[in-house]
Amino acid sequence: MKTNAARLISANILFVLSFSMAVLAQGATLSGTVKDAAGTPVPHANVSLKNINTGQTIQSQADEHGAYQFANVAPDDYELTAAAIGFAAKTESISMTAASQTADISFAATVTYPTAHGVVGAASIIPLDHMLVETDSPFLPPQSRRGQPNAPRYIVETVERIATLRGTSASEIAKATRQNAIDLFRLNHAG
Repeated sequence: MKTNAARLISANILFVLSFSMAVLAQGATLSGTVKDAAGTPVPHANVSLKNINTGQTIQSQADEHGAYQFANVAPDDYELTAAAIGFAAKTESISMTAASQTADISFAATVTYPTAHGVVGAASIIPLDHMLVETDSPFLPPQSRRGQPNAPRYIVETVERIATLRGTSASEIAKATRQNAIDLFRLNHAG
């Protein structure tokens, strides 16, 4: 079982927030892209990172491609919020611990999109023992089902795509990500 606190950083979150974390000696760099429900980048969105324990808030603005970045983020609990004209604000909680300088990264069906180069690259190199898979159902279906509602059963396509990218079997990815979810969320399971 992993000893670090539950730290799930999702590569794809429904309305606005897509983020990743790179760990540096002095802290972490939290970066990502503000996107709408269809996965289209939202330019110039206001993004804030609030430390839940201290109340300190850092403000940023996404660039013309929806990209944002916060440097030197110390381990603690945060709320990441993005807001843009015409969109409701979206807030996600993030917990970063000092005990472990790794994060669990979750991949959704956007890894199957031909233009999702960053997500594809990340899915290719993230250590398998820190990878999870998810569905953004009913949004963001796999490429083969674009234009249709997403469903949990389509997660198989996400797993198959990751397996292809990594040169391994879908069953190996499924087994590892299942165990990672059990460990991360401390789930009891039978067999």
